[in-house]
Amino acid sequence: MTPLAISLKEVVDGQVAAYSEGDIKAFVNTFAADVKTYGKGDEFQISGIKTVEKAYAGYFEAHPDLHAEVAEEIIQGNFVIYKELVSDAVDAKNFLRSQYMKLGIIKFRISGSFNNPRYSNALW
Repeated sequence: MTPLAISLKEVVDGQVAAYSEGDIKAFVNTFAADVKTYGKGDEFQISGIKTVEKAYAGYFEAHPDLHAEVAEEIIQGNFVIYKELVSDAVDAKNFLRSQYMKLGIIKFRISGSFNNPRYSNALW
């Protein structure tokens, strides 16, 4: 792996660990101040670090038993694409996430269920 690939992997690993620990500060520190997030079908969701922090802080508080892990990943240039398995005490979900990073922080993120044909195993 190249040094860039290692740092991108470290960002994803740190973000997933912060998510699992409910550590909102560590989680948002992986995003750029002007981050944009998108969901299914490239649907715009959130813009800006303060909005991300507000959205996820409430989610972390409501779901103290969150756990996430990266099942598989592809690192290509400044992009990291990975399958993430997320669970809490009640439910488990599978996501395919694509994140563009620049200078070690996430500039934009696209998420979707990889049970959805659009976000299927086509990348693997």
